[in-house]
Amino acid sequence: YAINKYTFNVVKKLFLLVATILSISFTGCSKDDDNSSSASQHELILGNWRFSQEGSIINGQEVLDSYDNAAPQCGFDYLEFRSSSEIREFIYDTDINSNCMNFLNSGNWSLSGTNQLSITFDSSTTISEILVLNQTTLKVKYVSGGVARIIVFNKI
Repeated sequence: YAINKYTFNVVKKLFLLVATILSISFTGCSKDDDNSSSASQHELILGNWRFSQEGSIINGQEVLDSYDNAAPQCGFDYLEFRSSSEIREFIYDTDINSNCMNFLNSGNWSLSGTNQLSITFDSSTTISEILVLNQTTLKVKYVSGGVARIIVFNKI
């Protein structure tokens, strides 16, 4: 049972990792005419963002639940946006002996226009729409498997 539970937790974390990557990545072809807007968004997004809520859009309504951090005793899952356009994702979990483990995934990020974020991990780019970006909250929307997904992050 412990191995199956461990395997389930690892698969769940990997799924959340992929969903996060998809939700945070934005690409776009249009150029933003207001460079000050992009500059301020670039400055706002820098730093560490803890996963807070996740959910989807059902019948046009957002349905959000608290983010399920698998091992809060080990640390909180978060993203780190660096000024060098590098992004690092920290995911915490435990092994079958309840020892803390930290999974680190590194990639690149970029902003396009006023509301698009692209994140690339392992040659896979995710496109998301920024719904909210301010000094405390980052909220993104992406489509996965035909379902509109939302992830909310809080700045730490």
